[in-house]
Amino acid sequence: MGIFATRTRQNAPRGTEAGRELSDELRLALPPRFEAVGEALASGSGSVDACGVVGQTLAHDGVSLEEALEGLRTTWRRVRVWIEGLPDNDPAAAQLLDELTRP
Repeated sequence: MGIFATRTRQNAPRGTEAGRELSDELRLALPPRFEAVGEALASGSGSVDACGVVGQTLAHDGVSLEEALEGLRTTWRRVRVWIEGLPDNDPAAAQLLDELTRP
């Protein structure tokens, strides 16, 4: 068994949106093929399985590790901003939140 196989999530996502489904706007703002990861992060359920499936799919399709990690990073950040709100003094996050909440 690998060293990461026994790691469990200690805390559920913070904020009032934790445990809810992703909005259509956020789902569309996620990188292609990362929707399941975004849903798992937003719901507070284990995202490890979703990341594993996406990783295998991307590897099978020949996507570079750098591109796959960038997609994961983007997904995590967008879901985090949606759940927790804006980090202090982060204009990029403010613009993202504005785009996600615009009617």
